[in-house]
Amino acid sequence: MAYFRKLPDVLYPSLKNERNSSLDYTKIKNLFKRAKIREDLLSSFTVFEKYVIVGDDRPDNVAYTYYNDAGLDWLILITNEITNIRTDWPMSQNDFNRYLTEKYTSSELYQVRQYETKEVRNTSGELILPSGLVVNSDFTFQYMDGAILKTYSSLSSVTNFDYENRVNEGKRNITLIKPEFVRLVEKDLKNLFKYDSSSEFVDQRTIKTFNPRIT
Repeated sequence: MAYFRKLPDVLYPSLKNERNSSLDYTKIKNLFKRAKIREDLLSSFTVFEKYVIVGDDRPDNVAYTYYNDAGLDWLILITNEITNIRTDWPMSQNDFNRYLTEKYTSSELYQVRQYETKEVRNTSGELILPSGLVVNSDFTFQYMDGAILKTYSSLSSVTNFDYENRVNEGKRNITLIKPEFVRLVEKDLKNLFKYDSSSEFVDQRTIKTFNPRIT
């Protein structure tokens, strides 16, 4: 992922057996630096576009399709605050099948997990009860439709498979920064990853940590 190349560096005292002296340092990426989208961009609807992940597409596939640059997969992840691909990105079909097999037995998979309401509207078209509310299996609901008292008890049953599939499919709906704003975000990221002057400062891209072996 190109994102890690953008992270600034930290020089740590080398712990390698083959180091030449106590003055040797090892350069690593500062993973504590986190990228984020500027607040004024986040509040602007004109900067973003809705996108639906298709099939088994990975972040780099989406970046290539949308930006013509697979290296912008990091931008997709930070825009959608995805920190763990395994849990925050939709699973491929193979991974999803494996996940279900490991979590449920064949009989458990199609057992009813929960009951949900169906949408109810009165004769005027007004919403009385929204769909998707999780309720008990014996749930009933009474409401006045004009001068008539009506009782509602029709529910939708949701199996473990339905639930898991809904969760996985829901992850397909993401938001992307429009291509014309990519360079602005990259510029912000570059400034965000600059170090300020300090006792550890080497340059804007590098700091050096304390070396206890030097007295």
